[in-house]
Amino acid sequence: MSSEVHQSDSPVAQFISEVIEPQRHEMHQWKNTMKHQGILLEDAQKRRRVTPTKMGPSFLFVHRGRRIGGVDSRTTTLVSGQARDATQSVELGHEYLRASSVSTSAGRSFHVSQFDAADKYREQSGTPVTARPASERAKPVTSLAVSSKEDLRREWSRSTEALAHLKSVNQLIHIEHYSPNLALRVYVVAEESVAAVARVPFYIAGDGQSTVRQLLKKERERRESSEYLRSRVLAVGQEHLAQMGVSLDQTLSEGEIRVLGTAPEAEAGGGFSVDVFADLSDDIKNLAIDAMWAFPGLTGTAVDIQTPSLDSAEGATVSNVVPTADISEFLYPAYGEPRRCGVRIIDQMIRRS
Repeated sequence: MSSEVHQSDSPVAQFISEVIEPQRHEMHQWKNTMKHQGILLEDAQKRRRVTPTKMGPSFLFVHRGRRIGGVDSRTTTLVSGQARDATQSVELGHEYLRASSVSTSAGRSFHVSQFDAADKYREQSGTPVTARPASERAKPVTSLAVSSKEDLRREWSRSTEALAHLKSVNQLIHIEHYSPNLALRVYVVAEESVAAVARVPFYIAGDGQSTVRQLLKKERERRESSEYLRSRVLAVGQEHLAQMGVSLDQTLSEGEIRVLGTAPEAEAGGGFSVDVFADLSDDIKNLAIDAMWAFPGLTGTAVDIQTPSLDSAEGATVSNVVPTADISEFLYPAYGEPRRCGVRIIDQMIRRS
């Protein structure tokens, strides 16, 4: 494991130290939380007087007698068929982004049978990499940053298992250069960024007295009070800690931050989200808008960005465009203001009708 993952001056560690830890005991304790579709339906009915009509697994939205759109699972009618298909593949999605001159994270996708080729790519990259399923239809999986063939094989196996239910042609694993930058998810509707969260990986903060074992226990207890985070605590065993360069009986110095996950996925990796919309620079918001416009017919989506700073888009790259993103992440941040993306989605449907 590269020591780069644990640098105390990395953008992730700095954000944790400067933004989260000073308000550590002010974590939101969300109750009676809803999932994506429930939020969208409630926003339609209660906040915009739109009538949802169930049609099989989908819902049709009617406003003042006019059909304005609908939703199927997490896909709304703000997503064109072309955009839906293109964003289901990381590599194809990056091709669309590059064609529109949008800066993307470095990486390449390989079939599950091409481990040796993937390992050669890792070796030639000269940097730690992550391995994750290249299809949005794969089962959720987190990835640690790896810098050896042995570690890549372990992560490769986990991704292969997550892809097993898909057709062979779709069983692709994306190898991406690891970035210690802060992972953002920005929600864009029409020509405006309407919400943004920092996706903070699972971490522990030292107090100079407690062992890692005790800090993990405290961290789990801290999250138990939040209904939204209760099921999102990463199961951290000794093998995982060893891969991250930490032992259970180790004592961390006061203020020392140890990040125990490197993938930005908040849901699958035990991380949580922090609302950063008010602090986000205009050029990062515009980068998210440019990423959405790279896909014809797409007018509502989440955009994943890795950036060294909230203040500027310099050095920032787009890692994913995700039209099927769960908007609950913006409504139930661990810290910061809740943002109702569902209302903005419904408003855009009304405008387009």
